[in-house]
Amino acid sequence: MNIKRLPESDTRFVPDLILHKCGDNSSNILMMEAKTEWYDEAKHDLDKLRKVMDDREFTYRYGMFVIYGMNIPEIQILPPTYEKQS
Repeated sequence: MNIKRLPESDTRFVPDLILHKCGDNSSNILMMEAKTEWYDEAKHDLDKLRKVMDDREFTYRYGMFVIYGMNIPEIQILPPTYEKQS
């Protein structure tokens, strides 16, 4: 199993949900983090998601951050910040 690490870090990460083709970063579609509104580390997880979306190694098309437990859930969609190669 290939353990994913945050860019420029030894910190291991396990997203709440991923949609991808196993063993190949060329078909990474979605990485999602979902937290309750009372979760104290929500900002840390959003920062983690942004780091992955900014890194060319992972090549996810979309990142999604969801905070639930409120009357209206907050959802942020993060596109990659670099140009993908076809």
